[in-house]
Amino acid sequence: LANYGFMIQKKMDLIFPTIERFCQEGKQEEAKKLMHSIVELIATRSQKGVSDQDPDIHKNLGCIGTKAQFIDVGSFHRNETAKLKTTYTEDAKKITRKLKHFLESTSPELFPALDQVLIALNDSAPITGQQDSLQEQDINPTCPLPSAEA
Repeated sequence: LANYGFMIQKKMDLIFPTIERFCQEGKQEEAKKLMHSIVELIATRSQKGVSDQDPDIHKNLGCIGTKAQFIDVGSFHRNETAKLKTTYTEDAKKITRKLKHFLESTSPELFPALDQVLIALNDSAPITGQQDSLQEQDINPTCPLPSAEA
């Protein structure tokens, strides 16, 4: 990423308003899928040896439907310890803390679903065969986590 001056991105919606809208429309399953995608995205980034110095979900992550995407990658940096399961699971818990507070106040029925996704991350196996460098197309890959319905 350091070799690129800019990235072209699709227009995305912000995470918190999208979850709130899903709940208002009675689309709790879509909200759960989005939360799963958020945790999956954070874990995958970390498993590739990349950390974020500015990991604020409410402003640096967006979504297209139920798929989370990074909006701001400017504070990404190489961090080989991010690949460690203990590091990326704790990182995902820390990064989603504001999301938990948001859910407590707006959609408490979804709070347990986020906890389930974080527990599933802790119980899952890490990705194998990581590439040596993060490529622009690798910013939003998927990792093997249980489905949002689980």
